[in-house]
Amino acid sequence: MRRLFYYCDIAMNYKINSLLQRIIRFTIVGAISTGVNYGCFVLLYKMVQLHYILSSSIGYIIGLLLGYSLNKNWTFIKKVNHDKSYIIQYTIAQIMALIFCQALLFFLVEFLRFGPLVANIIALAVAAIVSFLLIDIFVFKPMNKKTISNTRQS
Repeated sequence: MRRLFYYCDIAMNYKINSLLQRIIRFTIVGAISTGVNYGCFVLLYKMVQLHYILSSSIGYIIGLLLGYSLNKNWTFIKKVNHDKSYIIQYTIAQIMALIFCQALLFFLVEFLRFGPLVANIIALAVAAIVSFLLIDIFVFKPMNKKTISNTRQS
């Protein structure tokens, strides 16, 4: 895992602006946490034989916690105070993005008559953008200069 991040950092060090770098990292983290989420779901549903809703919920929570850790410590590393926890704000942002995704999915299927499989892909793509914006703007806000200087002195 560490090696993957190392190679991604090398690829992104070619003077890519900060926003694009965060978007690329956010996409990589999203793919990893989604894979872990789905892997947990399959393991719990098929192997442990938990109810699919419970399996999905546990997988979602594990994916959310992994995504939080990777986003805090890699994607938004230049924007965070590492002594501070952002988990509450992160969870709220993710829940808001999830609600938006479900509402868009419902609208696409019920009103625009898209098939659920296609509508879900569209809704997930749009929700990923919403999630990135919420996390970038409201969760891992840029530290002000006073906070940065206090962090460096510690």
